[in-house]
Amino acid sequence: MIPKRKYNPGKQHIIRVVVLIIIISFPSLLYSQYLEELKVFDQVILPDRLSEISGIVYHEGGVYAINDSWHKAVIYTLEFGTFHILESYKIHDLKNKDWEEITIYKGNIYIGDFGNNFGNRRDLSVYVMPVKELGSESQNIKNIRFRYKDQDTFTGIPYNHPWDCEAMVVDSAGIWLFSKDRKSKITSLYKLPHNFEDGQISPVSSYNTGFMVTGAFYSSEEDRLYLVGYRNRNTYMVIFNDTDGIEFSSDSVRYIVPELRNRQVESVFVKDGIIYLASERAGVKQRIYKIEVPQQH
Repeated sequence: MIPKRKYNPGKQHIIRVVVLIIIISFPSLLYSQYLEELKVFDQVILPDRLSEISGIVYHEGGVYAINDSWHKAVIYTLEFGTFHILESYKIHDLKNKDWEEITIYKGNIYIGDFGNNFGNRRDLSVYVMPVKELGSESQNIKNIRFRYKDQDTFTGIPYNHPWDCEAMVVDSAGIWLFSKDRKSKITSLYKLPHNFEDGQISPVSSYNTGFMVTGAFYSSEEDRLYLVGYRNRNTYMVIFNDTDGIEFSSDSVRYIVPELRNRQVESVFVKDGIIYLASERAGVKQRIYKIEVPQQH
């Protein structure tokens, strides 16, 4: 006769806790195993007026940049290379509620006023205006308003919701938004057609980046999509290769930038084989970091 084992509730509880810890930790352990490293080879300190830089883009030999909330509705033009401020342009009749991204497509500037840390905004917008009207007293600004279709609450959810956004790219198909989700670390991709005026949007697809996405860049020449962001004070990037437009392709590589620990990277663009990352003031002064584009695997 085989003796029955005595039930030990304390031991069983410990086993359950250990199993739970393994289950919770496994995704992050799996994520860390597939990270490659990128190295910074140069950096430039930005002027103090860009202490909270949230968006940056290269266009026709120059650089355009914006700050996020609590700053004026101003677009700065910078000298490419030195990143000294050349001009500052006030955008009339607009407020900077939480500007988080800037890009330029076919002669138009796109400004993403869609930062939504507290999840309580009902006025999310993308502003569109011609580049040539910067500095003009008469500015033709289009306001593309949108709402998240699945958002059913606007109170009591600060920093703990999926309806924040800090990254945007534009191509011939439309305006593409990448959500920033502090909880799940999954980014959802939304599409606003160019003729979109005011309405609700739903995700087109989603991807588990493992970090909070704060910047995006799409290279039609390389067929590459770049996403950058941070988690637990580390800076990460994921590059999607061989994309057919804006999409999460199956060919993707994840990276960590060890030198940018305790930095808050907010935006990215790529020019002539160099990745330019813009980081706001966080522990150290605001800067541009330069990284060589990794070769496609």
